[in-house]
Amino acid sequence: MSVTVEFSRDVTLYLANLARIFVYSGYFYFYENSVKYIQGIINEIILTIHLKPKKSAPSYFLRYGKGMLYITCKRNRTTWYVFFTIEEGVYHIRYITNNHVAGHHF
Repeated sequence: MSVTVEFSRDVTLYLANLARIFVYSGYFYFYENSVKYIQGIINEIILTIHLKPKKSAPSYFLRYGKGMLYITCKRNRTTWYVFFTIEEGVYHIRYITNNHVAGHHF
């Protein structure tokens, strides 16, 4: 089944900057590995968002849109939270964070 997934401009910029942040912070030694990790997250979102159980977003995350839902993606020891809305069958990715940054909101 083919689904349409659109990433907001803010999410796209966040993910682009995240690759540099990972290298700067020492999570990855090579930029290319950081990019591969992030591309893996993106691919997982695109390929599985329609299959994963969707949960209503905690109230803290409603600042990113009304009717927000989220899924999780696990990578290594990190759980990524992907927040989105669905409009006319299109998944609009509005915000992405992880358990290290926002785990206390769940």
